[in-house]
Amino acid sequence: MLVAFIMLFVGTRLLKVKLNILLYVIGFATLITLFFEEEFWHKKLCPYGTLLTVGGKVAPLKLTIDEKKCVSCGMCQKVCPTNTIITLENNKRKIIAKECLMCFECEKVCPVNAIHLKIKHID
Repeated sequence: MLVAFIMLFVGTRLLKVKLNILLYVIGFATLITLFFEEEFWHKKLCPYGTLLTVGGKVAPLKLTIDEKKCVSCGMCQKVCPTNTIITLENNKRKIIAKECLMCFECEKVCPVNAIHLKIKHID
């Protein structure tokens, strides 16, 4: 989607076509939100979400949940806007770092302060 948006933008500039791309993108986004979950838009189609995902793969910092402190309340999972917090076998939670938007909503609601920023180790 990001590549298509950039190609359309460059194409209209090169061909000197007067086209209000923003109007069409907003219309398209509105139609998508009527038929798909918000998570689908942010993870798969949104250009900004795509850039964040690419950046998240190489970012040196990530949000992590300390399993020793986690009390399995699930509050972090409920407030995560992108559903990137999953439940492990031991009923603890884990954040999928490459999909996390770093909004810190999970950290704000954690009653035991088990969520914090950590430097990612490069393997």
